[in-house]
Amino acid sequence: MPKFNYRALLAGVSVLLLAGCGSIAPRRVVQRNPLQARVAYDQYPAQIPFKRTPGDLPIVLAETEHGNLWMLVDTGCDAVVFSPKTAKRTSMQTKPVDAYSFDGAGNASKIDGVAQVDRLSLGPAHFYGFYSVVNDIGTLTDKDHPPGGVAGLPLFGDTLLTLDYAHDRLIIQPGELPPPDGKDILPMTLSGGKLRVLFGIGENEIPLILDTGFAGFIIIPRDQINRFPGAETRLDHGKIKCFYGTADIDLAQLRDDLHVGRHTIQQPIIAVSDTGKAMIGAQYLKHFVITIDQRNRRIRFASPDKRSLFLPAYGREAEHEITMLDRLMQRPVTRPTELPTTQPSQPSSPAAGVDADEIKP
Repeated sequence: MPKFNYRALLAGVSVLLLAGCGSIAPRRVVQRNPLQARVAYDQYPAQIPFKRTPGDLPIVLAETEHGNLWMLVDTGCDAVVFSPKTAKRTSMQTKPVDAYSFDGAGNASKIDGVAQVDRLSLGPAHFYGFYSVVNDIGTLTDKDHPPGGVAGLPLFGDTLLTLDYAHDRLIIQPGELPPPDGKDILPMTLSGGKLRVLFGIGENEIPLILDTGFAGFIIIPRDQINRFPGAETRLDHGKIKCFYGTADIDLAQLRDDLHVGRHTIQQPIIAVSDTGKAMIGAQYLKHFVITIDQRNRRIRFASPDKRSLFLPAYGREAEHEITMLDRLMQRPVTRPTELPTTQPSQPSSPAAGVDADEIKP
């Protein structure tokens, strides 16, 4: 979930674009984000399998003209990023710009520069005509599929992108979602490269950044505690690993359920940090089939079996979820001998899956 000083980055890229113009004659200015890719397809919908890191982050195999690389699909990142090693291996021409990258805890890293990308392919979907950031990808690692870059949100700006966690695949195609219905299809906002969706808590609606590159549950800054009833009661304290360092967090559990459309997350786990933005990560997102329509600012949250999804509260779920919380807190994994017997008021949906042909605009 690296994020950039967005205005400085765009300004830097714009200077590079203007530097290539030798004429001073008036010309029509095309307002297009230089970080956003164009796309062409050999066929669609393009289905691209992804691997998961131990923290359930999706990793895809991408192809360039100079070789292949594994990339993290990160909706919390506002650029496409290549590590300096990957940029060198794939013969990128890096141009320095004065901008910084920040992780979710506010740790900063000065970027190496930007580089124009001629072609980047995910299966039969071919992306071209955009600028990428060349920068250290920090602590992002996977021993079986070591990432050399990050496929951030601007890569998919001209597509209808589906993250189908039930089948470990991306589905990329042209088209658009129908208008919001308040149940499965919801409005979203895109501001400063951040994708936000309104989640209901009690009587309030609170925007959360949708971050598939964050391996946690939900994290909020400390100055927003009063918006999340229950977040003021610390249950535990620890550290989480971020891209460029670590962050001290307090763990809490909300008293109210979290709602997105017709779906419910019962009394979710909240991490409270001293910096950063409010965001929701992979430990909750992985239960959904999520389709993002950036052009029309719409998003669809579907369950694998197309019914309303109910995620039980912490302590009422499978042991894997509890050990994942321990792993995120960087502490020895606990294996409780017995889980609480309290049952949710309705069952969670089975992972029946969704066919690609059923995921239509």
